[in-house]
Amino acid sequence: STTSTTSTTSTTSTTSSFLMRNAHLFIGNSPGRRQNHQRSATVTRVSRGSSRGSRGDKPGDPFHAMANELMALPEDSSIDSISSVLQKEEMLKDPKSLTKLLNHLGRWRAASVCVRVLEWAEAAGVALNVYHYSSVLSILGKCGRWEEALQLFNTMKVQGVAPNRVTYNTLISACGRGKNIERAMWVYKQMGLAGVSPDTTTFNTLLSACKQAGEGEYSTARS
Repeated sequence: STTSTTSTTSTTSTTSSFLMRNAHLFIGNSPGRRQNHQRSATVTRVSRGSSRGSRGDKPGDPFHAMANELMALPEDSSIDSISSVLQKEEMLKDPKSLTKLLNHLGRWRAASVCVRVLEWAEAAGVALNVYHYSSVLSILGKCGRWEEALQLFNTMKVQGVAPNRVTYNTLISACGRGKNIERAMWVYKQMGLAGVSPDTTTFNTLLSACKQAGEGEYSTARS
């Protein structure tokens, strides 16, 4: 028990010091923060505009129809069941089309279905890319399934798909939702080892992970 308490205290102290050293990236009105805020505002405007324009849930939308059919399957459906829905859709052999389907499923937080679709796509010879993996990592994280997200992260690397900044930020967020700050920090270290530079979002996500893990009360006194 003493060892566990010591380890937790050490992790908290290390994380606190780390965040304080990089506070300029997410505290106050630093240039980095202003620049990120401007980017976020731009993304929000584009997102809202595209949402109004597409309304991806139209009855005639083939991806919506496929997503509905997949959602109707039992949660523990086999790859064969998934294949019976998707194999007739030749357009899914196009990586961009697969991304659209995953996005539809992601809006419904259908994590298990997304994972199955990804398995089907790999078996069907679809050229999976970082966007496919990052999409599924995101939905796993939002559903609190951070351990599966870590497993998928390892799988994508084994498959030769290099994670990008969005991938790492998404995985840090997933670990934060799971209240596992140690894993979140591990992902951050892996990011550095891979030569991927962190950004404002990275540090904000780490800070959020600390708060969700109950370690969000930082002060200059503790640093």
